Amino acid sequence: MEDLNIAIVSVREKPEIAETAIDYISSKWTDDEGKELYRDCIGHTANAEGALPEWFLAVKGEKIVGCAGVIPNDFVSRMDLMPYLCALFVEEDERNKGIGRMLISRARAYAGAAGFRYIYLCTDHVGYYERYGGEFIAMGVHPWKEKSRIYRLEAYI
Repeated sequence: MEDLNIAIVSVREKPEIAETAIDYISSKWTDDEGKELYRDCIGHTANAEGALPEWFLAVKGEKIVGCAGVIPNDFVSRMDLMPYLCALFVEEDERNKGIGRMLISRARAYAGAAGFRYIYLCTDHVGYYERYGGEFIAMGVHPWKEKSRIYRLEAYI
């Protein structure tokens, strides 16, 4: 694997990046109308009383090349499970270089440090998360009636 010189930057550790994180993450996961959801969530991350939420940006030089979050629930019926890895995204021209693995690893480490044994995620992908030890455990239902596969990964403790 090539030397990527990627930094995984935390919104909690660097609250001054919150606005940048809001813009980037919302641009990948919603339209302008839905941006308020990310503004409200990410904007309150640095001052949250508990361990959740947390958001990460993958930065290469001055360019953001990916993102991920760790949140209590990813709009899915399995609210007995937490936390969830969410909003994992890597720019298309930066894929297959290990950046997704780096973001997942950072999320797993964060969850473990926060006292969680596992981290969960919702996805339609089959085969991707299994490469990182993800285990399919159930189907979940979203409020908009769509179903997603729920995976469990061990947190890094």
